[in-house]
Amino acid sequence: MLCLSGLLACSKDKTEDVPPVPPGSEEIPDKLELKAGDTDFNSLAYTVTAGKDGNEYLHVVYDKSFYDGVVGVFYQPADLLQKDGKRGTGTQSYTVKNGDAYPDGTTIFILGKADYVILAAVCDEKGVIKGEITSVSVTTKEVEYSKAQIVVEQDLDKTTSLALAVKITPDEAVDSYYAVPFEKDDYELNYKDMARPELMKMLLRYSEPLQGVQTKVWDVGIAPNTDYCVVVYGMVGDVPTEIVETVCRSGEPQMALPTIEVTIVPGDGTDGYDPHKSLIVTMKAANASSGYYYFDTKSNYEANLEYGYTDETLPKNYGNPIDSESIVLMLEPEGAVNSHRKLHPDTEYVVIVSVANTEGSVALAKELARTATAPMLPPVESELFTTLQGEWTATMTGCVGGMGGGIEVSFPVTIAAGADEQTAADYRAQNRLVCLGFDYDGALPYFTPEDLMAGKVPGTESYNPWEGNEVAARQDYGPKWFLEIASDGTVSVPADDETLFHYLKNYKNYLIGMSGEGNYYLFGKRFEVEISEDLQTLTVKGYEADGAIYYPSVIYDGYGEYGIDYQGSSDIVLTRKADVARKGATVARTASFRSNRGMKSEPHPVVFQRLSSFARMR
Repeated sequence: MLCLSGLLACSKDKTEDVPPVPPGSEEIPDKLELKAGDTDFNSLAYTVTAGKDGNEYLHVVYDKSFYDGVVGVFYQPADLLQKDGKRGTGTQSYTVKNGDAYPDGTTIFILGKADYVILAAVCDEKGVIKGEITSVSVTTKEVEYSKAQIVVEQDLDKTTSLALAVKITPDEAVDSYYAVPFEKDDYELNYKDMARPELMKMLLRYSEPLQGVQTKVWDVGIAPNTDYCVVVYGMVGDVPTEIVETVCRSGEPQMALPTIEVTIVPGDGTDGYDPHKSLIVTMKAANASSGYYYFDTKSNYEANLEYGYTDETLPKNYGNPIDSESIVLMLEPEGAVNSHRKLHPDTEYVVIVSVANTEGSVALAKELARTATAPMLPPVESELFTTLQGEWTATMTGCVGGMGGGIEVSFPVTIAAGADEQTAADYRAQNRLVCLGFDYDGALPYFTPEDLMAGKVPGTESYNPWEGNEVAARQDYGPKWFLEIASDGTVSVPADDETLFHYLKNYKNYLIGMSGEGNYYLFGKRFEVEISEDLQTLTVKGYEADGAIYYPSVIYDGYGEYGIDYQGSSDIVLTRKADVARKGATVARTASFRSNRGMKSEPHPVVFQRLSSFARMR
């Protein structure tokens, strides 16, 4: 079943078959054809015509909001059709009605003025897709809502600090109805203005059908002294009623309230916690049993406020849950500590920590701190800053995901002063040139900072986290890696998790060294670069450690859990392109890229340390 938890209810069809058109009564098309038919407020129809490319096919209907939410993120269209499609032959018409279901029991909701997607594709006798997928979109007709009334009143006698009770009285004409309580702020921010059919689907998903006069009590997830909006709509036959919204408030708390204290300071320079790129957060709590932790740049924080979030809603919506062991540490006298490395120099950050007791009462603390200015390195003067710039071809051997044997790959690389004037100045202050491009798997094109801010990365059309954020775009663009030139003329490539390779696939990616056994170091290493006398060849050499050679590879940081994106098994050899002038250029870009930066991922629990343990570790 493909109706995923956390997504809107999906639409799946149990179809009414109409006998096929008699053979020979119409010309057979070259390829399968799919045409939308009539729609009503609670049904839709379509016709599939088999073509010369095959007489048997799969077809399926999906709610468009579900379809758009999973395609390209969890599934491709072929995955959905292969898993949920119904088989048909010849030319047939199908009608899907509200309340129909698949054999697995999933209900399809066909609602008025809602969008749906129909898919069809030729398949073989085993039901395996063998042709291209055809799709059409349809919108059902607007519905004239029933005038039947549903009255909702809060039952104060049964409402407590942890339970919300309402009495629901429908007109006799109402056959059934659905009721769901939302936190008022959350409802007004995320749901109140959504299309009516989409809101109805939310109620269908989160409420069982109710009938007659009832006193409905919700006693799970209710917090004390909190406003809720109880949202209700009913059905009169096949016709829905208007949506009813009623604001109610839970009872006063009965337990001791939680408290939280937070301090945040720059690192002291020990073991990689340099003051210009690290912050240390200490937290002390009382009467707390759970919590959320939010940490971001001040600019991102302010952007979230413009989207309608508040200090109270941000931790739960964009923060991380605090695990139970960390809560225990926060309750100890010395508190708990969380450390942040790899931050921007001279940048202000915001931390918000919210904690709750077992009754659900919440306490919140917010603090701001700025990282120090990056120290100035002694400038290196070398002709290499000019002569190495230009267009190159990189060749190396390795395997994607660290699986299978090594395969030799080649890809274009531009060596330049920077991606733009600002990055060029920043990199020159670090005595670096930037290498733009590292397409080791054939699906990793280069995107500039401007591309990120302009929303040109596929997957960021509806929400672009880089829009208006030049600092983040100049950090996250890529893929990029660096040549660092020393005063003695030697050149090296940083190989650590301090230098972001890109933030476009598999979360944050880093160029590091990796042994044949899959071992790697996260910091303190670099690759030496050999330069041929004629400046036509650069060789990025693997480094030796622990009796093994660590070759250039790529890892990704999935919220603190590292994985292998590419395991190299050779040096990288860059050969200058003879037909390209020795100057920086823009790498050609393609649109066939996959990105997950725009996705809202499931929050991972954040784990803190005891302050004394953190000090000993450092």
